[in-house]
Amino acid sequence: MISLNLLPPERKKTLYWISLTKNVIFWGSFVFMVLIFLSLPFWVSRLYLNNTLNDLDQKIDFYKYNTSLQQMSFLEKSSKNINDLLINIDKIGAEQIYWSKVLTEITGAVPSDAQIFSLELNSKYALGEVLSPNEGIFTIIGRAKTRDAILALQAILESSADFKDIQAPLDNLVKKTDADFKFRGTILFKNFKQKNFLEND
Repeated sequence: MISLNLLPPERKKTLYWISLTKNVIFWGSFVFMVLIFLSLPFWVSRLYLNNTLNDLDQKIDFYKYNTSLQQMSFLEKSSKNINDLLINIDKIGAEQIYWSKVLTEITGAVPSDAQIFSLELNSKYALGEVLSPNEGIFTIIGRAKTRDAILALQAILESSADFKDIQAPLDNLVKKTDADFKFRGTILFKNFKQKNFLEND
């Protein structure tokens, strides 16, 4: 079969460019679609990674916030514990009894012509008292050259603000000279505690 193309050259050229343009558009569209199809997984992956990173950032920020709160709470508790400890130490210090002053008070009450052989001190705790006691029981045993020295010692103990409930047996007054004596009573330890001396200073 014979086919004759009787179109003028200009028309042929126009048809040629139309056909070429259609091919370019077709293959360009095809390549563009292929590129979109191939790049789609990358875009999906990128979106997933961005979301994952955002979640991680939020979790990290939340962890840092919680860690900061925990550290602040720990520091606050530690500070409170240290404060409580210092307060307790201060309380214990304030309740400390100056035993040297106790002994000085007792021995200072003894006249020069009397001598102590035995001194016994026992704590007397009140109900609920856990630190140093406020009171104690004392017992003094000794010998005096005269009965007057024993009476003088008794008068000093009874008039002192640091002692009370003085008990003196009648045996103390049996002999006029070289007489043995024994006194028993309550000593007020609270007068010899550190806090009292600090308040007076």
